[in-house]
Amino acid sequence: MKKIVFSRKGFDTHNGGFPSPVFPDGTLYSVPIPGKYNKKRYCDLEFVYGKDRIQDILNDLTKKRIKIKGESKKCNYNDAKFRCHEDPVVIDGKMTLGQVGSALGHLRKQNVQKGDIFLFYGLFQKVERKEGKWKYIGKPFHMIFGYMKIEEVFNVNEGEDDNLRVHPHFDDEFMKKYNKDNMIFTGREYKIFNFDDKRVLSALKSNKGHSYWCIPVDVDFSLAFSHIKKMEVKGSEVYFRSPSPGQEFVLNLDAIPQKEKIIRYIDTTLS
Repeated sequence: MKKIVFSRKGFDTHNGGFPSPVFPDGTLYSVPIPGKYNKKRYCDLEFVYGKDRIQDILNDLTKKRIKIKGESKKCNYNDAKFRCHEDPVVIDGKMTLGQVGSALGHLRKQNVQKGDIFLFYGLFQKVERKEGKWKYIGKPFHMIFGYMKIEEVFNVNEGEDDNLRVHPHFDDEFMKKYNKDNMIFTGREYKIFNFDDKRVLSALKSNKGHSYWCIPVDVDFSLAFSHIKKMEVKGSEVYFRSPSPGQEFVLNLDAIPQKEKIIRYIDTTLS
């Protein structure tokens, strides 16, 4: 393990427009972002909490709204109108993550490869069912909801693995749009978590918003963390603002003199 990629996934304030839900028992569901070039639709999602389908839960939470590239629209999640991009997704016993464009270019520039780890994080908020309707409670926050250790990397446009053809990056319209750089990272070593305070990234007590992070280590690792410009060390914690917009932030462990402290923190979040 040489690099840790903090990879933002799921609904956010720009794509989707709402936090993904944290259910009363700690179950997390990362809601896929809108997918203009994909064939899967929100009405196709199979997640169920108790007896409630995710489509009905989202209709309650969002009051039947969705943001697509920052524009708010009416959306009944049971209708076959709105497409989604379900990624990362487990296929054939492997976690899979597709990447294209500038985000893929950044991963290449940072030399992300086999053995490195993706930490999936996103915008979440606790929810409750009250008087027959699902509602948000508390404040939204960024948190880690899963990880994958990279085992293989595939070039979609070369069609290297038939088992991956159900991945959204193989959808015809998507491949036509991204006909040059279109890669899928896969790994058999992965996990999707339930809620735990130790995986919350946002400094909730600061009142500075969900993008202001607190990580419980006393090391300024900004020079080893792509896109992060400034950190503030306070005792045994380091605070910084995660850039927005942004998708992949790469932490190069070999560039941190006290990297054992960072590794202990990462190991804790993965346990």
